[in-house]
Amino acid sequence: MTLRPCPPRLMERPLLLQYALFQSALFQSALLLFLFVALLFCVTPAHAAEAPPSWQHLSATQQHILAPLKADWSEFDHDRKKKWLDIAARYPAMSPQQQKTLQQRMNEWAHLSPEKRRLARENFLSTGKTPQQSRREAWEAYQKLPQAERERLKEEARHPKPHPGQVGKYLQEKQAAASHAQPVKPPVKPAPQPPLPASVPIPAKVASAAVPCADALRCPAR
Repeated sequence: MTLRPCPPRLMERPLLLQYALFQSALFQSALLLFLFVALLFCVTPAHAAEAPPSWQHLSATQQHILAPLKADWSEFDHDRKKKWLDIAARYPAMSPQQQKTLQQRMNEWAHLSPEKRRLARENFLSTGKTPQQSRREAWEAYQKLPQAERERLKEEARHPKPHPGQVGKYLQEKQAAASHAQPVKPPVKPAPQPPLPASVPIPAKVASAAVPCADALRCPAR
């Protein structure tokens, strides 16, 4: 049996098919890369346009509403700036009392020290409430207590018990206050005693008569 060589045209067809498939895959890859780059360039300007502006780029109305936050605006992150801009947009629709409350909160925040701001953030993150909300809830809970319990709490607030670690300090302060309140009396000097009377001289005759003679032979006869 003799094998006959395949015609040249039949051998070229698989090669042409593979080349066509390769060209198609290469074109699809290039097209996907182009679309990805185009999408990247389109998304970046849009995100930059959505970024909150700096303080100088705010409108006059926004600057007037958010005036207490001017010094801290550059330190706010993207989300916080966006939140305050949303609040400024809703500000005209608020009631006068709500506007006053908002301005008070912004002023309180502006005057807080960095340490107090950190504590306020931690308190808000842990409880989800601002200090003012916590105080309001505590007051509402106090109003719901019985009258006897409220009187007891008032009495404890008027006369707080000293802490065990402060007992020594409390006693020292109490003693110091007592010493300042009572004037120091000068020492009492004893009354001067009257001088003793001087001895009266005795006459010689009386003295000789009073004193007996020691030698009977020498003494004169009486």
